[in-house]
Amino acid sequence: MSRRLLIAWACLIATVVSVGAARPATAADVAAQTCASFSPAAAVRSESLASFEAVTPRRLVDTRDGTGGVAQPVGAGCTLRIDVDVAAVPADAGAVALSVTALGSQPGFLTVFPCASGLPDTSNINTRAGGFPTPNLVVAIPDANRRVCIYSLFEADVIVDLTGWWTEDGEHHLTTVAP
Repeated sequence: MSRRLLIAWACLIATVVSVGAARPATAADVAAQTCASFSPAAAVRSESLASFEAVTPRRLVDTRDGTGGVAQPVGAGCTLRIDVDVAAVPADAGAVALSVTALGSQPGFLTVFPCASGLPDTSNINTRAGGFPTPNLVVAIPDANRRVCIYSLFEADVIVDLTGWWTEDGEHHLTTVAP
């Protein structure tokens, strides 16, 4: 299966520097926002996963206060990239459970996807006008680089909390399907 990568133009809006030994690293240290044109999504490998490991919700990104390294709303047509490895997600985790909340001034949507797969045609969160919080639970599959991307149709603040992950070991299986 070939993966379609990021194409056309890219403008890095926010960059996060690596963290020194003075404090523990979290996924909040490796979030970045990119405005780019994506190719259509390539099919993502369907995995059978088991053994959901729930964790106390861990805030990875909050663009309102800069948690995660991005201190501004995700721009219209832009993508927020999150590195799940830094959030202490095990290397064998095939999917992560995220609580994603959008706060936008106009109706729009957010799409969560493996960064290297390309932007899919579906949305995970349909935002409301007026800055009302619009949350949703999202099961996301990190790409080979262990990154998850969140595309925003219109400008919106984005809050992402990690609530758990799935691995291949265990009794209860989750199987993904194409939308």
